[in-house]
Amino acid sequence: MGQTYAAEKRGARKEARGTARQCDPQLGSFITPTEKR
Repeated sequence: MGQTYAAEKRGARKEARGTARQCDPQLGSFITPTEKR
């Protein structure tokens, strides 16, 4: 679950880092810190 989840997050982030954030609040928290960097 951890690896698969991370892998999907990576793909979603590349495809739509801004959209993923708005779509899922949970994903945003996980992507926000990485995107800001």
